[in-house]
Amino acid sequence: MDPEIKLNENPLLWWKAKETQYPKLSKVAKKYLCASATSASSERVFSTAGFISKDRRNRISPDKLDKVVFLHKNMKQE
Repeated sequence: MDPEIKLNENPLLWWKAKETQYPKLSKVAKKYLCASATSASSERVFSTAGFISKDRRNRISPDKLDKVVFLHKNMKQE
């Protein structure tokens, strides 16, 4: 059993050192540990949904609202 890493250590470096010992688990850990810890992106999506679903569009179905938000967020802005 490996010892726990300290709180001030970089977990990505630990997984890099252990990737020969745990090849599959290391790959998964590095994929998910690199996610940024911020809620800004999700807050922007909720703001966009709020802008789309205003008084004049208050009868839009949740499914259609989801599609409109998806299109808005993924369309290329040129």
